[in-house]
Amino acid sequence: MPQALLVFFALCAASLVFVIYSAWGVLEPWEIGLDYNRITQSIGDEAWGTGRHWIGIGHTFVKFPSTVVTVQFTHDSRDLLSGPLRSRTSDGLEVSLELSFQYQLNDKQLYQMYTTFGPDYHELFVRMGMDLLTVAATKHVARAFFVNRTMIGNMMEQTVKTHFREHAFVDVPLFQFQAVSLPTDFESAIKETQVAEQKIKRMEAQQQMRIVEYETEVIQAQRYVQVRKQEGTAFAESIKLANDANVMSLNASQILAASAFQQVLELFKGDTAQMLKYMKVRAMRDHPSQNSILGIKDDIDLQPNLADI
Repeated sequence: MPQALLVFFALCAASLVFVIYSAWGVLEPWEIGLDYNRITQSIGDEAWGTGRHWIGIGHTFVKFPSTVVTVQFTHDSRDLLSGPLRSRTSDGLEVSLELSFQYQLNDKQLYQMYTTFGPDYHELFVRMGMDLLTVAATKHVARAFFVNRTMIGNMMEQTVKTHFREHAFVDVPLFQFQAVSLPTDFESAIKETQVAEQKIKRMEAQQQMRIVEYETEVIQAQRYVQVRKQEGTAFAESIKLANDANVMSLNASQILAASAFQQVLELFKGDTAQMLKYMKVRAMRDHPSQNSILGIKDDIDLQPNLADI
């Protein structure tokens, strides 16, 4: 009997330890969780973060990744649902798209996401992404996937981000449009068209460059003409100013000479002939003797007072 009691108490102790131990829940650094009550078959609406938590007897964690989860639609994908997407363009051509995006669970909306999609949420997200991207491809013509691929990628990214945030309650931090494949004949025609367009652009650029060069030469010629006209105008103005100065100087000298002659003429009492003879004598006096040849006439009769002048 004592041995049976000992076994009983041992089992009770072990059970108690097990129950207490099971009341603790552990979440790894890459996990978040929701508290699930096995007794009442209910789940808490608060998300739990990394660490060891006392959640109570009969409770356990429904665990979710806190890191980003990648969804690939490429040849390298191992998921049966995640090969390249096949769709059709708005003009009816078949198109194959290789894309990928990453989603991350939002701890504030984790309860709403889980109660909406259940434990198989990832598979539903993959199918959701397939539908969104397949439909998005049908809104563009085939040529746009070569000419405006970046714009199409941005539009697809915005569509996925908005839909997953509003309807799947998760964030999509990264989207990649990796490759696109169209029928071989169409791709060849597109490449030839792009080569021709590049040649046209190159020729237009050369033409524009020539136009700029010729316009520059015309501007330079016009500037040269302006400079020459300004130089000619300035030269003419300088000649005019010099002539005006010479005329003014000549007029001033003539006025002074006339005034001086008037004074001299007064000395000769208005006799012009006598004054001219006097001027001749003064000219001979001031001229160098070695350069002078004189012929003297005896009819010169100067006034007695000329020697005093």
